[in-house]
Amino acid sequence: MGPPSASLARFAALLLLVPLAHAAEIHVPGDFDDLQAAIDAASPGDTVVVHGGTWGPIVIATPLQIVGDPAPLIVGDGPPFGSFDGPITLAGPGNGTVTLSNLNVGGTIHGFFYSHSDPGIGGGGFDALHVHDCEVRAPDWEFLTGIGVGEPAIDVSTPFVLVERSILQGSASKSDPFSPISGSAPPGSIGLRASGTVLLLDSTVRGGSAGPYFHNDVLCSGGCPPYGTGGTGVVCEELHHAASTIEGGEGADWFGVSGGFCCTQPDGVAMQVNGEVQLANDLVASGSMQMGATYSLDWSTAGPTATLFWSLGADPPMFLSGLGYVYLDAPTTRILGPVPSPSGFSLVLPLAPSAAGLEVGFQVLDHGSYLSRPVFGTLLP
Repeated sequence: MGPPSASLARFAALLLLVPLAHAAEIHVPGDFDDLQAAIDAASPGDTVVVHGGTWGPIVIATPLQIVGDPAPLIVGDGPPFGSFDGPITLAGPGNGTVTLSNLNVGGTIHGFFYSHSDPGIGGGGFDALHVHDCEVRAPDWEFLTGIGVGEPAIDVSTPFVLVERSILQGSASKSDPFSPISGSAPPGSIGLRASGTVLLLDSTVRGGSAGPYFHNDVLCSGGCPPYGTGGTGVVCEELHHAASTIEGGEGADWFGVSGGFCCTQPDGVAMQVNGEVQLANDLVASGSMQMGATYSLDWSTAGPTATLFWSLGADPPMFLSGLGYVYLDAPTTRILGPVPSPSGFSLVLPLAPSAAGLEVGFQVLDHGSYLSRPVFGTLLP
């Protein structure tokens, strides 16, 4: 038996009412024919809905939500032999949150035209970056002439990063077969690098691979070159994670200039963090929050009873004595009710007007479970 039906009805009704007082919804194409123009015109808190297509590069200087319907592809670009700009650059005013939902980020970078790449998502200037239901890859080198250094999928200086139901992949560092290396060679790229705390839920993060590299010694007679380890999966100050895969990238294969195999460098490590909190997978959602579709939650805390909370948005982790870490947005947190545990419920998410991009979170807390995980998502059209 789940939470009282009256509580669920109030929750659904509130989702219908919130967008009425919420910020504007901007459609691309529709209100604007160009994604960057829509972003530049947005006010703090607005939602930009992108209806597929290929766009980029884009610069986000305002706290907002970008939602794909269906998922667009955001790529990097630049003038030939000029500066290459990554797909998404954050250049915030020093506060606020950017939320990205249902986007594909990546593309390629042409090695003949450019000498360096950029992350899939880079920059800073915001309090937080939230990424839901996205696939983010750093641009991948093609047509190399020399050495191409890989970049992280995400490399940001925001204090808090939330990633849920997403795939992050750092790009490979590699060289072309006609550029033998006599000195050092770059390692694989980091998958996700952030300056503060990362909350990783139901996601996969992989560091970039290194190589193949070609040594100027025909047979690598001096031994395996000590370069080209795989990239680290996650680098941050503190990592909180649940139900996620975190892996380092593959180490470089080294060859002699004649093509003979020499050796393989080690794969990268999964993480380099100053603190790690592995959360119990005691709250499971049915998937993304698609408006008009059935959304289900199931939980299995220590029980026999617990309290189900929800909020509009996420906050960095806060530790409460006797309950553990709480991740819900404090000003909007509400109680859906006391519930038996284990238990669950299903709800048809309302078709709320202008609600795309609205972020919703749930967490079940009881005094017997100190590492309970949250669930977050944005309402998708």
